[in-house]
Amino acid sequence: MIRRYFLPVLAAAALAGCPSAPSQSVGYAGANAPSPSGALGGLIGDSASPEDAAVRDTLLKPTKVAFPTRVGMLFYGYTSALKAEDQAALLATVRSELVATGLVKTALQIPQALVGGSPNLASLRKLAARFQVDVLLLLSGQSGVQLSDAQPTSFFDSFGNKAWFEGRASVDGLAVDVSTGLFFTSFKAAGQNGPVQADRSVGFDASTYPLAKQAETAALQGAKQRLVEALTALKASEGAN
Repeated sequence: MIRRYFLPVLAAAALAGCPSAPSQSVGYAGANAPSPSGALGGLIGDSASPEDAAVRDTLLKPTKVAFPTRVGMLFYGYTSALKAEDQAALLATVRSELVATGLVKTALQIPQALVGGSPNLASLRKLAARFQVDVLLLLSGQSGVQLSDAQPTSFFDSFGNKAWFEGRASVDGLAVDVSTGLFFTSFKAAGQNGPVQADRSVGFDASTYPLAKQAETAALQGAKQRLVEALTALKASEGAN
């Protein structure tokens, strides 16, 4: 009789002393849900934080861009290799081409000098609103001339100041609905031209400036095209709702 009850007790004790066997994942809900720990716990934090309501409101907020829309272009953190008159002419072309699409009513450039010392999205939206634009297109990037990766220089040229150069430009763009603060597109556009051989000691700027000009033209034209694509998609989605 004693042996009959003693064996199950030994079996239970043996199982309790063994390492846990792998088990299938089990779904938890409500009070039974395990608390996050470690790095993920610090990342997740309090699931009932006040920020949840703000995130929820942002997700449900619709864009309010009327068509044809008004676009304000703001260059921020942008370094151009172009002369002032050449950049002005290029931007005038881009703005007129935007209007020609029928999606844009007016396109203007917001002076960077009005941005101030410590800008944020809220202050930039206020600035754009003063210019009565619906869409704020933020552009950053750079253009210039640099040594080409390929240097097919002859033996005699290697002793001089001649080398191969190319123009490169890159533009990062972010389009913001001024009314709601929502982002409806972000993109990167680039331009490259060359290489051409130039002598760094004789007429270097004159011979390489066209490289930078054509590269920046290509990058800004690419940025314009990306904005047009985003506006086209936005108009279609607003029309479907």
